[in-house]
Amino acid sequence: MTSIELLLQRQSTPLLTTPKPSPKDLEQILAAGMRVPDHACLQPWHYTVITGEGLQRLSDLLVESSDSQSVNVEKIAKMPFRAPMIIVVSTKFVQHNKVPKQEQLITAGCGVHAMQMAAFALGYGAMWRTGSLAYNTKVKQGIAIKEHDEIVGFLYIGTPCKQSQVKPTKDYRNKVTYWK
Repeated sequence: MTSIELLLQRQSTPLLTTPKPSPKDLEQILAAGMRVPDHACLQPWHYTVITGEGLQRLSDLLVESSDSQSVNVEKIAKMPFRAPMIIVVSTKFVQHNKVPKQEQLITAGCGVHAMQMAAFALGYGAMWRTGSLAYNTKVKQGIAIKEHDEIVGFLYIGTPCKQSQVKPTKDYRNKVTYWK
């Protein structure tokens, strides 16, 4: 697969199962996350890899952190088990006079994207998710994310449950303006 084929065929895969990435594959996925555009080389991100019993710990944390009056607790408890591996991508904002927080947030988001592309290139499926719990202070505390930092996303990674057909590329023409 060429680089352009990867970019044009990549798609989110919500139904994932084992096997999860091997240690060697995980190393490549994380390395891809380190190669993103990074103004001033600040590396304003952190990756927390969750597998095995860590998925249950995350499930417990999400349930404890949710407002059980307004949400389906059973559904929340199952969320971490959508895949055998989750990489929680968070910011690690750095005070810098030329690189605002917004740029640092985008850089961390590029890390999620790069890791999702790497997972796809290695034959895995992946799904980038957020949801209200990504903005929950108790969840951040439970994952050791500082109050002023943010969860950019939960990257679920595993083997696709079904062979997904590549969806056609979306029509970009109504999303582009040309100045000539």
